[in-house]
Amino acid sequence: MIRKLEKAPRIPNRLVDQLTGSSSSIGANYAEACNGVSRMDFRNKIYIAKKEAAETRFWLDLCMEVQPKDDEWVRLRQEAHELLIILQAIVNA
Repeated sequence: MIRKLEKAPRIPNRLVDQLTGSSSSIGANYAEACNGVSRMDFRNKIYIAKKEAAETRFWLDLCMEVQPKDDEWVRLRQEAHELLIILQAIVNA
């Protein structure tokens, strides 16, 4: 979908960069959390991953506004939302 965005007219590079960064950061922070040195370190990294999931959902919302209707954007937004809920449950545990 990023490649599709990059080729689309009227899509600012900033939007593409932000979506790429925030979405890849979710997994990177989760991986860091799994190797945390303490329970607090684990929780902090999970919290950062949660914030990145929320940011990704925001950028996906913008993509859906500037792109023609595409079910793939809706699916990706739903997946970001589900990750957000899962990560919040981990933070709350």
